[in-house]
Amino acid sequence: RLSFGYDKELSDLLFESIDSSLTKTFNKSIKITKSDTYEDKISNATEKDIVQSSLTYSMQRAARDVLVYAERSDTKLDLRNAAYCSALFKIFKTYEEAGIAG
Repeated sequence: RLSFGYDKELSDLLFESIDSSLTKTFNKSIKITKSDTYEDKISNATEKDIVQSSLTYSMQRAARDVLVYAERSDTKLDLRNAAYCSALFKIFKTYEEAGIAG
């Protein structure tokens, strides 16, 4: 729930930023309002909604990492091997940050 609150705060700041940018661009006050659907989704989010949203984000980020790893490799790895190498690299980085890797 804490990260969801943080996300709500960030989206509110985004609305304010858009409002400010439009006001500066068009030299008149333009107020951005949140839709009822948006407000309902934010205020009535269940734990399941939050977990599913976080899982979706994590899976998208992991898939993007694998694609980037596959493209960057000298041998242009297939996706399975790129995923394997990406996972090993993440494990190595975790160990390195913990001071375990030598």
